[in-house]
Amino acid sequence: MRFIEILLNFSYNFVMIFKRFMISQRAKKGRKRLINGRLILLLLFFSIPLFGKKDNIRFKRITPGDGLSQSAVSCIIQDSDGFMWFGTQDGLNRYDGYNFKIYRRDSNGKTSISDNYIWAICESQERFLWIGTNDGGLNKFD
Repeated sequence: MRFIEILLNFSYNFVMIFKRFMISQRAKKGRKRLINGRLILLLLFFSIPLFGKKDNIRFKRITPGDGLSQSAVSCIIQDSDGFMWFGTQDGLNRYDGYNFKIYRRDSNGKTSISDNYIWAICESQERFLWIGTNDGGLNKFD
């Protein structure tokens, strides 16, 4: 995202400088102005790839064989502690990069999640997780 902001800012500044340059060049002959304008645009076009960032993005497939409670995931979030949370139809899954901990509804427990079918996960500024479920409403996880 930061790269796009820098590129847009650079492009805006370039256009403003180019515009001033073109206005100052109006007094000169049209042919010379056309060549200078094309040269500047050509330099800009070839300099854009220099600002590009080359990321080595790697993907890792996580399956029920790795500990995920179900392969159909309805929502994903990374919390402020770095844990990845996956909402499935079979509970809330916390992943630390190595292992899963699964939170499921416990009909006997008042402190368990109210439903296994997780639709949404959101972290508040107070670092609480808010879990939206199918039939159990909203749950606060701390």
